[in-house]
Amino acid sequence: MKVSRTQNISRRLTWLNNKSHVQTFYIRQSFDTSSTCYWLELDGVKHNGLQNQLDVAARVAKWAGLTFNVKKCASLHTNRRCCRPTTFRLQGEPLVALGKDDHYRHLGLPTGFKYGAAGENILDNMKTDVESINVSLLAPWQKIDAVRTFVTPQLTFQLKGGMVNRDKLEELDTVIKKCVKSWLYLPSRASNEILYIPHRLGGLNLMPVKELASICDVVEAVHLLYSKDPQVAAVAQSTLQDDVRQKTKQPPTPEIVKDYLDGSTEGIFKGNSVTYSSVWTRLRISTRHLRRLFSMEWSCDSAGINLLIDEQRVRPADVEKQLKNAFHKYLAKKLAAKPDQGKVFNVASLSAASNHFLKNGNFTRFAEWRFIHKARLNVVPLRGSLKFNIGSKSCRKCEYSNETLAHVLNHCGTHMAAATKRHNAVAGRLEKVLPRNDHTSIYINQAVPGSNSDLRPDITVIDEKNRTATIIDIAIPFESSKVAMEEARRRKKEKYAGIEQSLKERGFKTFCDAFVIGSLGSYDPANNACIRRLRIPHRYATLMRRLMICDVIRWSRNIYVEHLSGIRQYTDGQPPTIAPPRRPNHNC
Repeated sequence: MKVSRTQNISRRLTWLNNKSHVQTFYIRQSFDTSSTCYWLELDGVKHNGLQNQLDVAARVAKWAGLTFNVKKCASLHTNRRCCRPTTFRLQGEPLVALGKDDHYRHLGLPTGFKYGAAGENILDNMKTDVESINVSLLAPWQKIDAVRTFVTPQLTFQLKGGMVNRDKLEELDTVIKKCVKSWLYLPSRASNEILYIPHRLGGLNLMPVKELASICDVVEAVHLLYSKDPQVAAVAQSTLQDDVRQKTKQPPTPEIVKDYLDGSTEGIFKGNSVTYSSVWTRLRISTRHLRRLFSMEWSCDSAGINLLIDEQRVRPADVEKQLKNAFHKYLAKKLAAKPDQGKVFNVASLSAASNHFLKNGNFTRFAEWRFIHKARLNVVPLRGSLKFNIGSKSCRKCEYSNETLAHVLNHCGTHMAAATKRHNAVAGRLEKVLPRNDHTSIYINQAVPGSNSDLRPDITVIDEKNRTATIIDIAIPFESSKVAMEEARRRKKEKYAGIEQSLKERGFKTFCDAFVIGSLGSYDPANNACIRRLRIPHRYATLMRRLMICDVIRWSRNIYVEHLSGIRQYTDGQPPTIAPPRRPNHNC
């Protein structure tokens, strides 16, 4: 509809008669424009009824100084399963008659005879986009970001405002999962949860379109019920009660409405299937689906209709965010419960630093990218890790009874030299940030002077002026569990307890701790105590953590590939790592 002159109108037009009903017609207040578009949808039971509505709309528009752009208008005349090419006229001009396969787009949302027909076109376009991204020359993490940024949002808007055939969503999900797993170099048996968990927990932060559709249904319903326009909210309440009444054949009491929204299929909700699809019928299906995944229910009382997640009321503005958070928690819990593929995830999810490279591949070579994902999920082709291996499981190098990834990276004697270089790479990063001044003595892998012990901590810092002594030792255990990380720290503290005690007897204020990083790059948050003790600036500490994690992953990958191929992955001299930035100024 086009506004022909300045108007100050605040009016909602509603025509009701025995055979027709105008759904919505809004004119905004206090505007001055010559090309403002509005949406007018008329729904008539009979041919004459709709034509009468169009005539009334034309007369009111003329009175209000408005004109219709007939070229942008269309009509749809249906008779059961058929479309009739009936010509309707608006302001004396014929409207375009939609056929059975046609649809009309408003704000990108299609309306037509076939349910989800336009939605299928969107899904087909998304599949094409994913396949095009798959064959592109983008880096793997760039391909994942392209799907997350450009492909999935195409469907989000359609799901919230239009209709999509849900049976087709699984096909799109299958295509996306297959492509993304190939970008991670994962076998088909790898857990799907890793694709959808947030980056900070060790996933790719994608969203399965089937669950996305269910979430969008709930979001759409909540936004209608709590619309800022009171008339939209009133219409939503009215149509909800009508649907409940048709389903149950009873007056819609708060208890019945609650059970209806919860998707109940027992008692009065058994049978009595409705013959049409609406916002509320789709909401019931989506609620049933989501309730299988996490705690979610509806409440209906004097305060209105509210959504509860984990028994907590959710504000309408936060519904989408809270639903996605609850879904992510479900996925994380499901993956963590897997005894094989969830072991490393339990530890890697403790710190966002452990997964910093997942989003943009920072400080990561393609070689490490191909290794780390299948290593963390333990889907590597080692004899002790193969799911259906009926042959020998002994180590191909040292003939240990079980060739697991933990054995190869941390215990196989053949690779102890590389494991030492991995340890030294972390120690070297930490050494570069140590404070250096005239009254501070630093001992790297040396016995502590004045101590009767021959043990050599990785880093010892003694400040004669302030009478402080700091002992830090590096540990690179295999992160099979949180307990394994805690045990590695405890053993280090016990190992150097004698040196710490001798320094205390000499009047020093001591600090003895371990700096622990898993051999697959899992950062222990307890390391922050060492960072605070050394007074490393926060900004540099963040970068240092990331560099250490990538160094550890790089060396673990070298060990793994050499174990399988027999080809040395580094020279006798330590290979160059990522160039570290300048040592920070501790006086700043």
